[in-house]
Amino acid sequence: MRDSCGRMMKPNVILTTSSLVTILLVTFHLTDDIVRQMEPGNLSNLVIVVLVVTLWLYGTLMLPGRRSGYVIMILGSVLGLVIPVVHMKGAGVGAALVQSDGGFFKDMIIRPNYALQLW
Repeated sequence: MRDSCGRMMKPNVILTTSSLVTILLVTFHLTDDIVRQMEPGNLSNLVIVVLVVTLWLYGTLMLPGRRSGYVIMILGSVLGLVIPVVHMKGAGVGAALVQSDGGFFKDMIIRPNYALQLW
């Protein structure tokens, strides 16, 4: 596969990188939910998350280019796509969003972009 400049693209590297970024963002998202008390931070919840993230990382880093690795990565990606749907159907999400100041969103998205625009 070649890009628009004629250079060879490595689809496995792109897939692995995007999967790792998705894992990182899903982990940040769950951490933000626990801090804002939208999700319980109990042990059973965290054990399930650690098992899912560990399996997802194993599929991404140890099984690249294999069918089983692709299946694990696509299931993890679907999980990442389902998170907004689950949040919007959940009880208490609207009230928690109204009460929050959006600190994590401001710190990670808006402020760096604003700083880049000023530069």
